[in-house]
Amino acid sequence: MATASVTGKVRDFLELPMGAYKVSVAFIPSGPGISTSEGGMIHATRTIKASVTLDTGYFAADLSITDEMSPEVWYTIRVEWLDSAGQYTSLDVPDWKIRVPVGGGNIFQLVDTPATTNSVWVGETNNLAYRFWFKPSTNDLWMNS
Repeated sequence: MATASVTGKVRDFLELPMGAYKVSVAFIPSGPGISTSEGGMIHATRTIKASVTLDTGYFAADLSITDEMSPEVWYTIRVEWLDSAGQYTSLDVPDWKIRVPVGGGNIFQLVDTPATTNSVWVGETNNLAYRFWFKPSTNDLWMNS
């Protein structure tokens, strides 16, 4: 089976590890898929849990490569934490599409999020989904309307 490692860190908004909590990071497939590189292997929608190092917040999971699936498949994540007594505290389920290429990577590189209204697109051709466009070859900054 073709898998790739997806890594990252879970922190609070003070950028501190959540070591006082038992943190769980789960990857949830958007639907079943058929691997185009594995001779027609069907992938079921079973949730995959990442291993989380509590003192650092580092996590890693080996996930099926979504770039090689049909129909289009991605993962969403669920971050859950329990207090020191093992009682449910809270849950985050961001509306992000995580696409896993061959070779995997850090979750920051894999999250497919829509551009915000103040985002800047950097590239030689314009992308109208972004508010601003910076063209490196000319050092021009344009505002899309």
